[in-house]
Amino acid sequence: GFKGKPNEGHTVEIGYGFIEKYWNKGYATEAVRELINWAFQTGEVETIIAETLLENNSSIRVLEKLHMKRIGTTETMINWKIEK
Repeated sequence: GFKGKPNEGHTVEIGYGFIEKYWNKGYATEAVRELINWAFQTGEVETIIAETLLENNSSIRVLEKLHMKRIGTTETMINWKIEK
């Protein structure tokens, strides 16, 4: 889901998690794709950001499939964004 309402810059953060029995079935990709589509259709969101742990390869693949761009890294996280 979304971590709060869009800010003044029309940016919102997205986050997601699934229990292990639902991993690697495409559910995260499908869910996040629809959240992105919905957010952009509202007219209130211009940019969506996300973050993943450096070692969370499954989550990294989800965001790459959805054409989110890496915008930075910290010691433990990768930061992502997609613009309308």
